[in-house]
Amino acid sequence: MKAEFWEKLYGLIEKNDPNCTHVANPDPVQNLAIGFNPAKGGERPDLVDPQPEDIERIKEAHSSFVGDLRSSDINIPYERGTRGIALTASLEQVPVLLTSIRMIRKTKSKLPIEVFLKNRDERDDHVCDVILPSLNAACILLSDIFESAKIDMAISQYQFKIMPILFSSFEDVLLLDCDSFPVTDPLRVFKEEPFRSTGMIVWPDFWQASESPHFFEVIQLDRDELPSLNVRASVESGQLMYSKAKHSKSIMLATYYNHYGPAYYYPLMSQGAPGQGDKETFAWAAMVFEEPFYAVRQGVQALGRFDSKGDHLGSAMVQHNPIIDYSITKKYGTPHQRAEDPAAGLQEVVDEQEVKGEPAFVHANFPKFDPSTIFDISAPGPTRDSNGTDVRCWTGAVDSFGFDVERGFWEEIMVVACSYEHKLKTWKNKEGICDKTKNYWRNVFDKP
Repeated sequence: MKAEFWEKLYGLIEKNDPNCTHVANPDPVQNLAIGFNPAKGGERPDLVDPQPEDIERIKEAHSSFVGDLRSSDINIPYERGTRGIALTASLEQVPVLLTSIRMIRKTKSKLPIEVFLKNRDERDDHVCDVILPSLNAACILLSDIFESAKIDMAISQYQFKIMPILFSSFEDVLLLDCDSFPVTDPLRVFKEEPFRSTGMIVWPDFWQASESPHFFEVIQLDRDELPSLNVRASVESGQLMYSKAKHSKSIMLATYYNHYGPAYYYPLMSQGAPGQGDKETFAWAAMVFEEPFYAVRQGVQALGRFDSKGDHLGSAMVQHNPIIDYSITKKYGTPHQRAEDPAAGLQEVVDEQEVKGEPAFVHANFPKFDPSTIFDISAPGPTRDSNGTDVRCWTGAVDSFGFDVERGFWEEIMVVACSYEHKLKTWKNKEGICDKTKNYWRNVFDKP
């Protein structure tokens, strides 16, 4: 079923190849690391400079693909009534993946997990056949699906992420990067608003959105309809939630955006901004098909520590509970509305605890918390101060979460380091991983 589906969808994608000059990022690259501010809009950046005939060709191909989807009978495969979690990983990311899955299970979540790998070269037989099944998780090779569909294709880093959404067996799916994990059981989020009515949730990045006006030309959105830059932040796609039943068309459109992402859509949607890649494709695909989604308004929180020299070293991102966020927004309006409409009195609650939300996910994105490499980073780093001492990575995490999430995280890192040091394919010929992790634990967490 998956192969037949992919053969049909890939046929439409190939049929609607823009087949024109690729869109280039601005040269020189511009500084688009502009923090999102709900009280401040500003001018939309217009930095990429494609030829008018190329934009016209991209627009024609986009319009044709959307039209083909509207008239087609292609249905995304899934098992009705199911919920689960999908993750992606390369072979070298397996240690981080295992820690994240153990953190999922630490929440007492019983949701099944599917781990998507590109091909057999990325498969660790011991991980897929022994470790993951013990955690109610399974490996799926995308190459098996592609080969069954008789399609030979290569996908790059950011193009990879849409594939687990397409091919997961779950009707309702939480997609996670391999270094992102929930801090509470996500089952409740599936069951309540806003997911129950919208079937799609996205979370914010630190940055202001930076779509090119040319992108809006491609999707045929008039300039006077362009969203203000202070309404919604750019998307951080370390976690996404989808109902495949409610978002079939937009998921397939997001697949189209990602297939042609490096050539056209990534520069058009981000113009070289931080994190350029798949991140904006999901929400915009839903908007083109006028499918509902909920964008969490509570801003992403940086998680890190202050070095003894006074510098802040961030190593993770905290995303917030959409249930709480939805309740706050319904009661008090969005941060943008609170800033825009002082007469409503909504701005009065901005600094109150009630509108601060509740942590739901940690995306430990940079550097990767692989115990075979994390301690090799020169000081100052996440685990070592510039004065040479071992330190906690996430100052204030206990206050933010109400429990010691960092201690729990390192408990699972230590299990991975000491249980699998000589069993993981990616750690072949590496020694001392467990000892280094235990030594760090003693220096940081076993101190009185």
